[in-house]
Amino acid sequence: GDFLTEFKEQLIVRATRVSDIAEAVISQSLIHEAAVAQVQAAPTEQEAMRLLFEALEREPPLNRVSFHLILRMTEPELIQEL
Repeated sequence: GDFLTEFKEQLIVRATRVSDIAEAVISQSLIHEAAVAQVQAAPTEQEAMRLLFEALEREPPLNRVSFHLILRMTEPELIQEL
């Protein structure tokens, strides 16, 4: 199974450095401009994380691999625990 799919809900709820994660995703152009605007306008960090996941589900698998690496770098304890 896919780690991101399996632990999506925990990652959305428990990620603490959401702005860093979003910044990395955006700077690497892993999601479309429209999705970027939605993520940046999200009222909460959890909502921003949920929107990131949804946007990445519409992108090529390679983008999800990059997202996973970003998560490993920004949230190493959480990833380790899951």
